Amino acid sequence: SEILNSLAAIFTKDSLNLFKGQLIKIANNETYYSGKCKNKTLDGRILDVLVHWAVVPGYEKDYSRILVSLIDITSHEKAQRSLIESEENFRQLAENIDQVFWLTDWKNKKQLYVSPAFEKVFELSTESAYNNRMNWTSVIHSEDKSRVEEIFKMSGLEKCFVQADYRIITKSGKLKWIDDRSYPIFDENGELDRFVSIAEDITIRKDNEEKVKSLLEEKEILLREVHHRIKNNMATIESLLRLHTRNTKNTEVISGLNDAVNRIKSMRILYDKLLGSDNFSDISILGYLSPLIDEVISVFPNKNIIKINKQIEDFEINAKLVFPLGIIINELITNIMKYAFKDTVDNEITIIASKKNDKAWIAIQDNGIGISEEINLKTTNSFGLRLVEMLVRQINGSIELIHENGTKFILEFDLQ
Repeated sequence: SEILNSLAAIFTKDSLNLFKGQLIKIANNETYYSGKCKNKTLDGRILDVLVHWAVVPGYEKDYSRILVSLIDITSHEKAQRSLIESEENFRQLAENIDQVFWLTDWKNKKQLYVSPAFEKVFELSTESAYNNRMNWTSVIHSEDKSRVEEIFKMSGLEKCFVQADYRIITKSGKLKWIDDRSYPIFDENGELDRFVSIAEDITIRKDNEEKVKSLLEEKEILLREVHHRIKNNMATIESLLRLHTRNTKNTEVISGLNDAVNRIKSMRILYDKLLGSDNFSDISILGYLSPLIDEVISVFPNKNIIKINKQIEDFEINAKLVFPLGIIINELITNIMKYAFKDTVDNEITIIASKKNDKAWIAIQDNGIGISEEINLKTTNSFGLRLVEMLVRQINGSIELIHENGTKFILEFDLQ
C-alpha cells in the first residue's frame, strides 16, 4: 500500500492496478516482471512506458531490494499505432474499391499483395495470383495478349511506368475491357524493387465510347448530306438566275442578277469545301479564298485583261466566319471589276491574307482609277459597300479604305 500510494502521483489508475497485481506476484515468489504501462508526468502529460521489475540478487528471501527500470517508449508506441492505423486504412481501401490493386516483389518475382477485387474483375482466385504472379495473363484476349506482354516486359527492362488497355475473356465467357497501370518503386540504392499495379474494369466506358463514336459518324453522314443538298440547291438557284440574265437586255437587271449569282456562289464554294473536309468547324483560308476569287472574276468580260496576284497564307478559320467573309470578298472584288479599270493594260488586283497572332489580316488592292474620296462605307448609297460594312460588324472586325495608287481595303478580325 505504501509503494502504491507513493507511485499514485506518477502512474495512471490502470497502471497502479497493474502494479498491484505484480506486487502480489512478487510476494508469491516471482522475481521478475516486464510490461507496458502509462506514466503520468508532473506537468500532466501521459507517456507510454516499458517497465522492468526485478528482485536484486541476494534479496530473494525478504524482497527488501527491488530494481525498477522505466523506459519512455511513447514515440515508438505512437509510430506503432500510426502503422497499425495506416495498415487498417489501406486494408479497408484495398478491400472495398472496384479497382484491382497488387504489389509485386520484382527482385524475387512474386506477388506480395493482391486485393479481393482481383476475383471480381478477372474471375480468378487471389490464391492463383500468389502462386503464379503472371496468372492474370491467361485470360487476356488472344488478339491483345502479345501486345500486353510486350508492354509489361518493357516496364521491367526500362524500369518505367506503363499503361495498357486490353480485353479479357473470363471463365464465365464475359468480354471485359481492362485499364492496367504499373508504377515502379526503387530501393535506397536506386534499384528496381517493386511494382505497384492498378487494374480497372472499363467495359462500360468503352461501350459508351463506341456509342458516341457511332453517333458522331451518323452525325457526320447527316451533315455531309445536308451540305450536299444545300450545295445542289444553290447551284440550281445560280442556274435560274443565269437564265434570267439571258432573257433580258436591261444592263442594270443583268448587273443585279450577276451580283446575286456571285453572292450565292461564295456560299456554294464554302459548302463545296465543307463536303471535302473532315472538319466541319474550321476551313482552310487558302483553300476557300483562292477558288472563290477565281469564280467571282470569271463572270466579268474584262477578266482577261486583269492580272490577279494572290498572296494567301494557309491558316484555318472558323466556318461561322467564312459565310460573311466570302460575301465581303465577293462584294469588294465585284466592285473593283466593275468600276476600277478604264485602261486595257497593266491592270492588277492584289489579294493578301495572313495571320497575325490571333487575328486575320486581309488586304484587297487594285491599281485602277481609285474610288471617290467622298465615299464613306457607313453612309454610302452603294448596296454592296453597305453590305460589306454590315458584315464586317457582324464578325466584330474592322475595315479601312485607303486611297493610294488605286484603292485598297484592309480587313481585320479575330480568329477566335
